[in-house]
Amino acid sequence: MSKFSDNIVFLRGKKNMTQQELADLLFLTRSRYVAYEYGRTEPPIEILLRISKFYNISIDLLLTVDVRKFSIDEIMELPENRIVLPIRVD
Repeated sequence: MSKFSDNIVFLRGKKNMTQQELADLLFLTRSRYVAYEYGRTEPPIEILLRISKFYNISIDLLLTVDVRKFSIDEIMELPENRIVLPIRVD
């Protein structure tokens, strides 16, 4: 398995969600989501963005860091974990 697949399995477990529940939230079939968890295929950027936003973690960290080695608070403090939010102009 890749770091990415290990990470999404771990993060899903932290949320106590089934593969089906997460697949539904990401607008995927369960079989497609399972292929990502098992490392059989890699998701396109659109899916990476959805997963990244759902867990509030950067794509870079999802792909390159073993998040199991850090607490969620530590992950949020990592300088590479930046999520850019659009600025609302009224």
